[in-house]
Amino acid sequence: MTPERRDATSPVNPDAKSPARLKAEAAVWIVRLDSGRVTRDDSRLVRWLARSDSHRLAFDAALTTWRAAVEQQADVTALAPDASRKPTPARSHARAWWRPRAFVSGFRIPVMASVGVAALAVTVVTVVRQPDWATSTGEQRLVALDDGSTVKLDAQSAIDVRYTDGERRIVLRQGRAAFVVAHGDSRPFVVAARDGTTRDIGTAFQIDRLDPGSDTLAPVVSVVVTGGRVQVATAGGSETLGIGEAAQYRGSAAPAPLQQTDLAALTAWQKGRLRFDDVPLRDVLQSLNRYYPQHYLVARGPAAALRVSGNFNLADPAAALNTLCDAFGLDRLTVVDRLIVLTRK
Repeated sequence: MTPERRDATSPVNPDAKSPARLKAEAAVWIVRLDSGRVTRDDSRLVRWLARSDSHRLAFDAALTTWRAAVEQQADVTALAPDASRKPTPARSHARAWWRPRAFVSGFRIPVMASVGVAALAVTVVTVVRQPDWATSTGEQRLVALDDGSTVKLDAQSAIDVRYTDGERRIVLRQGRAAFVVAHGDSRPFVVAARDGTTRDIGTAFQIDRLDPGSDTLAPVVSVVVTGGRVQVATAGGSETLGIGEAAQYRGSAAPAPLQQTDLAALTAWQKGRLRFDDVPLRDVLQSLNRYYPQHYLVARGPAAALRVSGNFNLADPAAALNTLCDAFGLDRLTVVDRLIVLTRK
């Protein structure tokens, strides 16, 4: 059954926000600053801070939490040329995965590693609004909807179910999902992902909200059809795809069909596998991160651009990591028992 809405989804009076709500909003601003989506002079941030003393205090508390998280990452000194010294945000030789300084309304803030900010962002989403269905790292879930349709969620994925009398709508909030649509229901079946929608025309398909990493452009959404047809639409145009076809869209730009589609590789996760054909190691690790609980994998320097072809069991990401290290002669460094950094020997 379609789950009931949780209390956290109820509208909140902006003039009487709870401390938890303010804390979540303050954390969101920090994540936006780290991602470059806003600047220190952004009028929206200035207005938010000026709403009340509570807003400013919540922001200060978020900064304190942020700085504490930075201190917990102190073991990152092992990445520096002189591991006997503790790094400080002011050092000119700070490693690439540390972003430049950010300055917000008079505060001088040491920006935390993007890994830590990503974890903070997940926490914020949980506080602000719980999704109807979600999976954690390494978890997959098959969801049966009221109309008989099914959704298979990949790891680190989340959806909202918004069925009405006129439409069956799913919102892919995070990650990747595969849909098998039940027939016999006159309501259109539509999946919204970022700035576009995919409308079922009697089919099975999957949608992936791809994480662009350090890409400053809008994130990409990928659509793959495994049965029947779909219509993929954005503000810039639409594209009809048939079985075995795929397309991507970025922001409001028109969907762009993929000329060479390895359907088996794109859908291998549904069968418990990860397949790659001449893919950069950084992208392979990004995929493995969905299935490696309590760890975050990253490649630095020339290792990030190594090309990988292989077929891995997603239920055993540690074995996949060992295979990659052995095949390319990679060194690995474990930082504070969570971050695993791969470099070329």
